[in-house]
This record gives sequence, C-alpha cells and structure tokens, in this order.
Amino acid sequence: MSLDTSNDDRHIHGRRGSRIASGAIAVLITITVYMSWSYYSSPRIPEGLGEQEYRTAAARWKNANRSEPDHTEVLMTAGELALRRNDPETAMAAFGGVSDNHPQYGAIARFQEAQAMLQLNLARAAEFSYRKFLSLAENNPGVSVDLVLTARKWLCFLLSTELRIDERREFLAASHAAGKADIVDSKQYYFPRLLIWKSTSGRIRFDEFYHQDNSDLVLNITLARYLSSEGKLKQSLTLLKSIEQTYPDNLECKAAMLECYFETNDWNEISRTLQSVSAYTVSEPHVITWIRAELALHNQRWNDAVIEFERALKSDPTDPAVHMGLGKAFGQLEQFDRQKESQRASLVLAQIRVDMARVDGQSPDAVWELANRCRQIGLDEAAATFEWHAKRIRSQEDGQQTSKE
Repeated sequence: MSLDTSNDDRHIHGRRGSRIASGAIAVLITITVYMSWSYYSSPRIPEGLGEQEYRTAAARWKNANRSEPDHTEVLMTAGELALRRNDPETAMAAFGGVSDNHPQYGAIARFQEAQAMLQLNLARAAEFSYRKFLSLAENNPGVSVDLVLTARKWLCFLLSTELRIDERREFLAASHAAGKADIVDSKQYYFPRLLIWKSTSGRIRFDEFYHQDNSDLVLNITLARYLSSEGKLKQSLTLLKSIEQTYPDNLECKAAMLECYFETNDWNEISRTLQSVSAYTVSEPHVITWIRAELALHNQRWNDAVIEFERALKSDPTDPAVHMGLGKAFGQLEQFDRQKESQRASLVLAQIRVDMARVDGQSPDAVWELANRCRQIGLDEAAATFEWHAKRIRSQEDGQQTSKE
C-alpha cells in the first residue's frame, strides 16, 4: 500500500523556503544596520580634504610612528603636510575637522587653522580661531608659551590693521603681565594714540582682508574709518549711516560717526548721536568718552567737561587731545595749577611723539629717555617698564661685547 506524500513534501519545502527567505532578510537587515553604523560612527573626512590626501597623511603618520593613527592624528598630519606644500585651503579644512575638546590637539589645531586662514586673508575667521586657541591654552599647560605669544602678536596685528585700538589692549596687557612684552608691545600698550595707526601699509593689508570678506560688519566700520582718515568724510558717513540702520546699537559704528562729525565741526550731529548712546560705561569706546567731553566743552559746561575728560584719561592716559581739552576746561574754571599740569602733560607727550621712532630694541639711551619723560608726567608704570627694557638691551649689548673680546 503506497502513501501519497506530495502534500507533506510541499509543506516541508515551503517551510524550508520560508526559513531561507527569513534568513536572507535577516542577513540584509544586519548588513544594512552595519553599513549605517559604519557610516555614522566612522571618521568623516572634512569637506575640502581629499580622500587621497587623507590616506597619504595616514600612511605618513604610520611610517613615522610605527603605529596606526586615529582620525585626529591623520587630520593633524594632513594639515601639516598641506602647510608645507603651501596649500592653506586644505590645511584649514584638515585642522578645522579637529574638535576643540581634543585634549592633545584641540588648541594647536585652532592655532594652525588660524595661520592658514591668515594666509588666505580671512582676517575675521583667523581672529576667532586665535581667540579660541588662547582660551583653550589657558587650561592646557602643555601648550607652548611661544605659541601663546605668537597668537597674541597676530591678534594685535589684526586689531591694529582694523583700527580696533581699544580691543588690542587686552592682549598687550596679557603679554606685559607675563613679562613677555617687547619694545613694540610696550609702545602700543602705553601710547596707543601717539603712534601712526592709520598707516598706508595698514590700509593695503586691510584692503586684502576686505576683498575676501566685504560683508563683515567690523570690516565695514574699519573701511569707513580709513575713508574718514583720508578726508573722504561723505563716503565714510554714507557707509556708517547704512550700518547704523541695520545695527542701531553698535557703539563702534557710533564712535566712527562721531569722529567724522568732529572733523566737520558738526555739533548738532554729535549731540544727536550721543543722545542715542546709553550713559557712560568704562567699557565704551574711548572715542565716545572723549567726544562726550568735547561736547561739554563746546557747550561751556566746564565741570562736566572735566568729569568726562578725566574719564577718558582712564581708558587712555596718554591721549594728547584729552590733556589739551582738560587744560582748557581747567582754565575756564580758573584752576590754573591744574591747567598748567595738563598743558605740561600735552607738551611732554608731544616730545614723546617726536622721539618715538628712535625708541627700539637697539637704542637703550632712547629707551631711558622715554622712561624719564614718563616719570615727568606721572606714568610710573610705563616708566618702570621702559627702564626694564633699557636694562635688558644694555645687558644684551654688554654680553655681546664680552663675547667678542
């Protein structure tokens, strides 16, 4: 007697096919999940850095260190290789891929990134990266002191070129506090408005920055200030007024406008602009405080003028215009001893301005003379600093003379 097993066979084959199909689906799901995990968890090559450049950097690291590099080590190597071949765009991309939070490379990546940006004339981006580097370096004892000093130097250069003299003071102060300031640093720190700061070379460099980023607010305010210094006051005011419409509370814009109005002796506009500024604060731009004093002087509010000029001296004790204005106010108040004191300070500062070009790292006698002039007008901290510079220079000269003998 034969049994018909066809239905059983079909049932068995059906179950087997179902298991195969289910297994295939499971494999596909596993592969998909793995590929997705690999995509999101594997290191991502930053845009601007090619895969071949990435692989070359990885191989270079492996050959030099006899070990497999991690993603950050590859990025740092790629950036350094790009800088060596004078390719700042690729370097910026590579260093930009390194996290600020990386304990070993976060700070140095920001510094190197800023160096690359500077080569590309991306001044504002470079400033941000230098500032970030300094912030990270504060809590990282492994960062070289020389790199910190270099970053401050570049920031001072950028801020000087952009005529942001008040903001520069922070970094000059830090170099002095660390005992690492040179003669140029000290001249800029103690005499910010005696130096020629709207220079032709500065304008040329600024134009290179502005060409790369002509929509930046800060750079447009700087452009207006260069225009006003060149006598193009109408162009400057047109630009500043358009900025003011968009940024009505920007104090740097208002300070630049006040400079223009002061040049044209437009006291009505000076008064209107100052009315739109909040009450005095120690952090406001020096120009605003100074113009407040000049307006009080113009309106014959002598006591108010004294108060405002003395406030201005707190932000810049060597501003000749402030000392001159203060002397006028004291004269009107018949405080003649104080008037003579202000006039004397103005005279000494005028002498310092003339002699400033001779004050450098090769002329200890000129530095001593500057220190003595500072003592004459009560700038004791500045005097002590320049005396220190003079002794250092003289010591170096003596050491060189001894070595020759």
